[in-house]
Formats: sequence, C-alpha cells, structure tokens
Amino acid sequence: MTSPQLETLDYLQSALAKNDTYAVVTQSTSGALTISAEVGPGISDVSIGPLVGPTGPAGESQFPLMLQPEVFGDPSQLPTDLTNTNADIGRYWLIDVTGPGGAVISSGAYIWFGTEFRVLPFGTQGPPGPYGVISPYVSLIGADETSQLVVTGEGTSASPYLATMELSVPPGPQGPCAPLASMADFDQSSPPTVGQFVTCTGEHVEYGGQSLPLWAPQNVGDIVPQCYTVPQSAFTAAFGITFASYVTIATFSVPPNAWNWKPIVFGQIQMFEAELSLNPLLIGVEVYLGSPNPSVGTLVARGFGNTPGGVVSIFPHTSSSSSPSTAMTPWNSVGLVEGGHGGAAGTLYVNLLNDGIAAIYDYNPQGAELFVMACPATSQAALDLTVYGSLGIKVTLSARLAVDVQAEFKGSGTLSVSGVEFSPVTQAFRSNGTYTYTPPSWWTNGTDYLDLIAVGPGGGGSTANDFDAGGPGAAGAWATTTIQSLSSGSLTVIISEGGAGSTTTAGGSSSTAVEIKDGTTAKLSAAAGAGGTYTGGGSYGGTGWYGPSPGNETFEGQTYYGGLQATSGGAAGGWPGGGGAGADQVFAAGGRGASGAAWIVARKA
Repeated sequence: MTSPQLETLDYLQSALAKNDTYAVVTQSTSGALTISAEVGPGISDVSIGPLVGPTGPAGESQFPLMLQPEVFGDPSQLPTDLTNTNADIGRYWLIDVTGPGGAVISSGAYIWFGTEFRVLPFGTQGPPGPYGVISPYVSLIGADETSQLVVTGEGTSASPYLATMELSVPPGPQGPCAPLASMADFDQSSPPTVGQFVTCTGEHVEYGGQSLPLWAPQNVGDIVPQCYTVPQSAFTAAFGITFASYVTIATFSVPPNAWNWKPIVFGQIQMFEAELSLNPLLIGVEVYLGSPNPSVGTLVARGFGNTPGGVVSIFPHTSSSSSPSTAMTPWNSVGLVEGGHGGAAGTLYVNLLNDGIAAIYDYNPQGAELFVMACPATSQAALDLTVYGSLGIKVTLSARLAVDVQAEFKGSGTLSVSGVEFSPVTQAFRSNGTYTYTPPSWWTNGTDYLDLIAVGPGGGGSTANDFDAGGPGAAGAWATTTIQSLSSGSLTVIISEGGAGSTTTAGGSSSTAVEIKDGTTAKLSAAAGAGGTYTGGGSYGGTGWYGPSPGNETFEGQTYYGGLQATSGGAAGGWPGGGGAGADQVFAAGGRGASGAAWIVARKA
C-alpha cells in the first residue's frame, strides 16, 4: 500500500464485500493517524498505528574540543600556525576579559575551526568583591629625593592599610610680592607714612603655626642719632684759688629716647689763670655722665689745660690715669644710657679740673658751648639676654640637618655648651639595590649607637594542580642588632627583590638575604623566604595558598611594619618581606614575593 496523503481522501483498501472504501487520514501531534472511511452505504472509523517513513542519510560527526595549557592575556597572542586538520581543529584557549583596575569580569573560549578562531563567551560580570580601604597620607620630602608610595600598618577590616605618599615636590615659581602693609607679621593698626621705616617692635604674632616677630613703621628721627648744643647761657662763671677736686660749671639733661644710646661730646671754653710757680698751672675740663662726682659718674669727654690763659677744647674721652683701659664701644656698658631713662641717668656735668699744681683761676662763660650727640647703642645686658638666654636653655638638635653654631662676643663673657642632645635619625632602604650609609657628623665612632633592622624578601608562590591551589612563598625573616664602631666609616646595604612565582610543577623561587656590611664584614643578614611548593596550597576554598606576612618587629622602642597578607590568587607578596600567594587555577602563575627592606637608626650613647 502506498503512504496516504494527509488531509485528503485517499483510496485505502478493497474489502471482501467488494465495497470501495474511502477515508480521510489525519495525524495528531503525537504522530498517530486517524482515518475516517466510508464503506458501502454507511460510515465507519478505522484507527491504525503511526506510519514510519524511510531512514534518512547519516549526519556528520563533530570535532572534539581540546583545552590548551598556555595562558594568554590577549587574543593577539593566539598561535597563527594552526592547520585545517584534525590535529588542530578543536583546540581552544581560555582568555580572561578584564575591566577597570584589572579585575576579571568574564572569560571566552577561542576555538580553532580549521580556518579561523570563533569565540564562545561564557560567564557574566559578578558583583564587586570586597576591597580594602586605603587611608592616604602625604609627606613632603626633599627635592633631591625620589617620590614613592609607602604602605605600612597592620590594617583592620575598616581601614587595613596606611598609605603614605612621600612626594618630592620641587619649589614652584616665586609668587608675587605682597604689599608690605598687608603682611601677617606687620602691625596693621599703624599704616606707614612718609619719612618712616619698618622696624621690629619686640612683640610677636602667631601665623602658620609659628611665632613671628611683629614689624611696624617708625619715624626715622626716632632712632637715628639725636644732636643737641649746650649754649653759653647754660654755663656758670667761676673764680677762685686752685681747687683740690672739681668745680661744676654746666649741666645738660639729654631728653629720654625709646632706645639705648651713648653721648658723644665736643666743645670749648676759655680759661684765665695766674701762675704762682715756675710750673704751668693749668685748668682742664671733664664731662661726666650721671653724676658730677668722678667716683660716681662716667667720664665721657675731656679737655686738657695746655694753653695758659687760652681756649680748652673738649673731645670724647673715657680713660684716665686710674683707669687707663676704659673704652667705649657700641655694645659695652661704658657711657650707656638705657631707653626711657629717668632721673640723672642722661644728664651731663661739665667740671673744671686742676691739671697743674696751684693757680688762681677766673672762668668766664663767654664763647663756651658744647655739642652733644645721642648715638643708638646696645647693652651688655641685652647681649647677655641674647647669648646666655638663648644658649642657657635645653636645645634639641635634629641630626637630619647640618648644624653650625657661631658665637661672636662683642663684650666680656665666656661660652659654655653642655647637655646638647641629638634626636635619633632613621634612614630607610625600601627598594632593590645596593646603598652606602654614612652616619651623621655628630655620631662618634666607638661611642654612639647604630641600630640595624632588616627583613628578608619573600618567596614566590607556586602554580595550582588539578586538585589543590598552589603553595604560597614563605615570608622573609626579621633580623636586628646594634653596633658602636665602623672600620670603614660607612655601611653597605644590599636589598634583594622577592622570589619569582611559578607556572610549573617546580614550585616558586627563593631570593637572597638582605645584608648590611662594614666593608666586607657582614654586620646583619635577614634571610629570604622559601618558594612555594606545587602541592602546598590546600583546597581552593581554604586559605592555605594565601601569601603570608612577616609580621611586625619592635626594636629599641620603635616598631617596624612588615607587609600584609596577600589574599588574591597569584598576588604578589605584601611589601616588605611578604610571601607571594599561590595560584588559584591550573596553569596560572604564583605571585612574586615582596622585596626586603632595611632601616638604620643613629643615636647618641
């Protein structure tokens, strides 16, 4: 019988009754056929099983997929020498797709189809993972130093890191000069006027965390030498037989000044006398400050009676036969008048003095006059306050700076220095390389101390196997010591980088120790951590593959921080001294260990 046509009235069969049978054949979704047939004068329904057509041609076999062990970070690294053969068709490589910051957000399988690669993407971007909170700090360093980021601290869940940006910031261009009257250390209540200059007031103002001297305008005439003349009318006539001590013929009170000063006196008088012997009988003049009594006042000018019956000229003069070494200087106490003086401190007394043996004198003020100049001066008390006051206190000098102390004494006195303290100075060596350390100039060989602290580099992590994560590298070891002498005058510091991570079953690599040497003699050695093993990481869900931290070290009261634990698959060890983390997937590389570090602290004994 032939296959019936669906939904048509087809001839089905001939019955024994010789009746023609016609039927309508339909098929359900399950494949069953329904036949509605007419036989003779009536209608009957006949149901039969599904009809099966002939077997079709065989389909083509698909090639198998073969994962390749190479790790590529970009499709441009895929091989270009593959062929259209069964040996190459189906080979594929997994390549990660990374987002901002290098985070893996998905992967793709790059499959070789014989003539081209086709990409089968899989995986979707998940939610962001946990991340550490970084607290940045900025520390400005010298223009000749190298900027770097230093991560320290033990860390907590809320703030696991302390990041200090040591920035070498060269000075920028010089800004415009501000108007003098608007500067913070200038007295704003006294704007300058014509004929004034700026001077220090002796007061201070706080600005930028510093105590700065306060400056203000002052009249030029308030501090320059003040000149006076003592007229003839100020002198008093005198007559008599020669005297044993002195006779005061004039006084002059110099007006007070705001600053310390000294008198400069010039002048002349005319003296008449009669000789009573063969010796010249001479009358001289002395000018005293503060008192007319020679045993109380200060001699500041003198006129010698060397022309009998003539003029006596007066000039500045301070020495005498009883005090031949007395001299006036701008800074000693001879002739000094304090600022704002009162009483007789600024008064000048002109005395007649017998320079001969005996005489009859007759002094007439006619033609007499003095010139007096008040010259600005300092005082020994002010020098004592400046020198002894500043050096008589405890001063702590920072040994990071070269300190030069120079003392120049304008008057008498001695300089004594005792109890000088130097704060400890720390120098850190943070990156790979060989360095030379020279102690500060104040460090005394054989007496003072050098603290040596170092941590070795970490070992590299291993790749993973089919069942376990890769083993992590071990952390570097701490080493400390104190020395007091150097044979070569300096130390050599050798810092090693961490061990490399591994992508093979050989495991991660170790590095070399951090060393500090005096010439060829080792003074300190901090051992490097061992490399991670191929089977040492444990399960992927555990923490055995985490890169370990060397911990912290406290020595001589100072704490030195080691690198933090590395908790990402294949991550580099935490600086300094941390071990590299093991890989968390097959054929991925283990992390490199962190480099070592060293510190040297110079301190006084």
